[in-house]
Amino acid sequence: MKNINRFVYGIAGMMGMLALFSCFMGTKVCAAEDEAGGSQASVVSSRTTDDGIYIYIKGVGDIAAGTTVQVGTTLCEDIQAAGVVSMGIPIRTTILLDNSLSVSNRWGRQAKELIGALIDDHAEGEEFRIITFADGFNVVADFSEEYDSLKSVVDEIQFYNQDSYLTDILYDLLRQDSGGDANFTRFIIITDGADDNDIKYTQTELSDFMKGSGVVIHTVGVKASNNNHLLENLFSYARLTGGIYTAVEGGADVDSARKMIGEDYSIFCLKLMPETDVMDGSRKEAKLNLNTANGMIVLTTSLRMPFADVNKIQSESVQQDVPTPPAVTEKPEMPNIAVQPEVEKEMEREKKYNIIPAVVIGAAVLVFIAVGSLLVLKVKKKRQADALTVDDVQPEDQLTERIEERTVYLKGGISHPIGRQSVITLTDIDNPHRSFSAPIDIRIVIGRKSGDIVLGHDISVSHIHCEIIKKGYLFYVNDLKSRNGTFYGNMRVYKDTPIMSGGILAVGKGKYKITIED
Repeated sequence: MKNINRFVYGIAGMMGMLALFSCFMGTKVCAAEDEAGGSQASVVSSRTTDDGIYIYIKGVGDIAAGTTVQVGTTLCEDIQAAGVVSMGIPIRTTILLDNSLSVSNRWGRQAKELIGALIDDHAEGEEFRIITFADGFNVVADFSEEYDSLKSVVDEIQFYNQDSYLTDILYDLLRQDSGGDANFTRFIIITDGADDNDIKYTQTELSDFMKGSGVVIHTVGVKASNNNHLLENLFSYARLTGGIYTAVEGGADVDSARKMIGEDYSIFCLKLMPETDVMDGSRKEAKLNLNTANGMIVLTTSLRMPFADVNKIQSESVQQDVPTPPAVTEKPEMPNIAVQPEVEKEMEREKKYNIIPAVVIGAAVLVFIAVGSLLVLKVKKKRQADALTVDDVQPEDQLTERIEERTVYLKGGISHPIGRQSVITLTDIDNPHRSFSAPIDIRIVIGRKSGDIVLGHDISVSHIHCEIIKKGYLFYVNDLKSRNGTFYGNMRVYKDTPIMSGGILAVGKGKYKITIED
């Protein structure tokens, strides 16, 4: 009987070892949110900016009208949806490669092959940053769309005999990239494990920071004989941020990892602007009712609210019509206050001059009769009388010239100020010597090949990109269905958006300071 028990335990032990071994042999890719296959709908990340909240969702395929988002007890009505590739905001991918010999000896060549394949799979406008790390990090290539150059840089990466400490490096990089921009931002880490040594930041501090960073982390763990606990630390980063994790060893193929990481391009983005009463900078629970091709899908997530723009709220309040005071139905009781001598004198003056209106009316009648007589005598000069300048009566051609000088003229006895023509100037922030100007009466168009302002030096600008509209004394920018979008103050423009002199307009790859002059 004892022999039978030993045999059973031995078989069970062997099966357990085989299961563990199979997890790390070759390439096994797991979705952090859905290990069954990654098809389940879920919120991957969210980014909070001044112009709204961007929620990135996987596994939905499409999002249609009828979608609602409830933040706390408030329903958001201003919702926009687009695929992450087609939303016009570049994806930002940071690849962190552990260039220690421990990685190189086991999977160095395949690591470079994977990075090259990910660059080849890029979305339109996607920006890649390549970083190597050990006890510190080295930015081999900063964010760039020069894909061939990026691959050449990767080929030149050298591996060294060094220890790697990922915790502190990752914390510092996340702090840089978790700021208020809308880009879908992801890290892809290739290493043989995350260290558990506490130097500056602990694993707990890093984990807590990751949860609200809005950065998705994919991890590729290179298997060694004694690094299981380090890989578990590494894989926890993916689980916390909605990424995928992969264990590789030896000559394992890169296609599985490449394919799973490439599923990011099917992610959908939901942009919403919460109501002002919930925009307090706190984290709030949200319920997403998504109308998809597969029916209604309900998801919940935690979102960090933007801060309401107090100045904007006050400005909108001032622009509203002043309400008519309600009729006084009952005179309120007022405190007894003695009338000051000056007030008494004013009241006496009012009584004394009550007869003035009658005198004024009589004088006005006499003046009217006199003016009528003069008009009859000077009927041949009627055209000049219809358009007198403040300074003097002038012939029609001279009057036109004065109008162009923006004088004030009289018509029908009422003075009318002539509107001033404005000039829009766009100055390239990166190259201040490059500026573009155009006069604007009602509308000017900005484009790469045609328009009032032509940005022919930038191929990322659409043929007809955007327009600036003048309405009275106010100016607005509007996108004209450009390929890469138009941005004002880090906010994407979808409809008429107010602009001011000194604001920053992003068109194509360039950022331009706006100057509005009369």
